[in-house]
Amino acid sequence: MPLSGLRFIISGLPMLWAMIAVACSMTSCAGLDHESSHSISDAGLNVEAERPIEFPGLRNVVSFHEGFISGAAPEDGVGFQSLDELGVRTIISVDGAVPLVDQAESRGMRYIHLPVGYGGFDRSRSLELAYAIRESILDGPVYVHCHYGKHRSAAVAGAVTVMLGWQSADEAIVKMEVAGTSPSYKGLYACVADSVPLEKGELDDRVFEFDSVWEPSSFTSGMTEMAKCLDRLRRIEQAGWRTPVDHPDLVPVAEAGRLTDLHRVLASDDHLMERADEFHRLLHVGHDASGDLERQLLGHDPDHGMLSRQLNLIAASCTSCHDVYRVDRGLASAE
Repeated sequence: MPLSGLRFIISGLPMLWAMIAVACSMTSCAGLDHESSHSISDAGLNVEAERPIEFPGLRNVVSFHEGFISGAAPEDGVGFQSLDELGVRTIISVDGAVPLVDQAESRGMRYIHLPVGYGGFDRSRSLELAYAIRESILDGPVYVHCHYGKHRSAAVAGAVTVMLGWQSADEAIVKMEVAGTSPSYKGLYACVADSVPLEKGELDDRVFEFDSVWEPSSFTSGMTEMAKCLDRLRRIEQAGWRTPVDHPDLVPVAEAGRLTDLHRVLASDDHLMERADEFHRLLHVGHDASGDLERQLLGHDPDHGMLSRQLNLIAASCTSCHDVYRVDRGLASAE
């Protein structure tokens, strides 16, 4: 029990010091028990590690700084239990999908949701992430994750460690390579390579408020962004599955990753859980096909014909859905 919570009347200093000694000894023992059973370093996670480590329900875990680790999204209760046993107190999701907040909070962990894209993230988001991690690590280890734990979370971890002066950009890029960040995600690597240490006090004059779940603007806007992704992928296809000369901002694998992420986010929307089974089936078909396209683009010298067939499959799933369902007030419903 904290001493501030004690309410008692004492007569004489000896009794006071005796009670203080008992309370302090109980607090110290509790702290020692927590440290001995929840240790990142004891689990083999250190900055010098040359390959990721896996735990039950946690994949691709890499340490970027003492008490700051990156990896994949926790897999249900098992993954959150592993995080708890590692002593993690704050989880930061940079994935678009809705995080399992209840699983974290039931174990005394806080969730912060700050999604980033496969193409990179801007200065504003970088500052939010740096502030969140700098403040959260004061309470204990921090775990940042995306979906796979290879690309976006590693880039965020790399950029933030540079901004906070914990390591150089070159060192952070080495850690991204350990995590398995594909060189195809040029925007993510650029975010880290271009990062510089923050000026002293740069974060102190700012006020940030973080939510445990970031809310997409609407289902309609999500569908609109999907259509834009498909259009951009068609331009990439016409350019021979390379970045078009007239659109140097279009990175093939980043666009495919964005489309996969959008499917996953929309599939996890609570407002759509009661929609028809066929609607969900078509959404999952699009998600799986987008994921396959992303994986093919990540491969060495992918077959252009296969890429085009995969893109056609995605477009067909969208068309099939549009033929049966309409968008009404942000929800999909049958005609």
